[in-house]
Amino acid sequence: MWAFFNLFYKSPIELINEHFKVVSEVYELAKLNFNCWREGKEFNYEVVDQKEHEADIIREKVSEVITTSLMSSLRKEDILSLVWVQDEIADACQDLMHILDFKRVKLTPEMTEKFRQIFEITDKAMTEYSALLNNFYNFSRADWAPRYKRVIPQEIENISKFEKDIDRVKHSLGKIIYNSESTHSAIEIYFISKMTIIIDRTSNELKRAAERIKRMIAK
Repeated sequence: MWAFFNLFYKSPIELINEHFKVVSEVYELAKLNFNCWREGKEFNYEVVDQKEHEADIIREKVSEVITTSLMSSLRKEDILSLVWVQDEIADACQDLMHILDFKRVKLTPEMTEKFRQIFEITDKAMTEYSALLNNFYNFSRADWAPRYKRVIPQEIENISKFEKDIDRVKHSLGKIIYNSESTHSAIEIYFISKMTIIIDRTSNELKRAAERIKRMIAK
């Protein structure tokens, strides 16, 4: 079905790849703005909003293409679910920018290092997921399916591992945050904790998206 679809239209998998490229740009802008916020510099959350809107446009395009396609209802549901999970990453980045715009909080060196580690691992997870999407697209083309079906499971496993690594760093960061009563007010501790939860959403959504691809290739 995918090969036939690709003869006449831009395939949904191609659009999902395009969507994730924009989501990746949203993430990079959010990370840049977070570092500016952390260093006490000016930051512009509006560029994140604008880029997130671009992702929404592609997501809607996927929905339009899927609605008019000849795919089974189950396959349509799979594709729509995948693009919505990817879009949650852009939404999380947007939420981070909005909360940063509310307040400036000085992070301790220990907190800063933990956030650096979280972003470093998230970068790896984003790169791995991008490779997974490319291979998923190749898998959708029947001629190369067997080769890519062997590669994809390892990439999915790597993304899951990255998510667990981030959870470990987040747990360590949580201890630092809740033991900072001497340097931060209760409101600041809550603010940093909330910020951590939002940042963590990216790796969680990457894992969810990877698991959806795993189910799709198994059908």
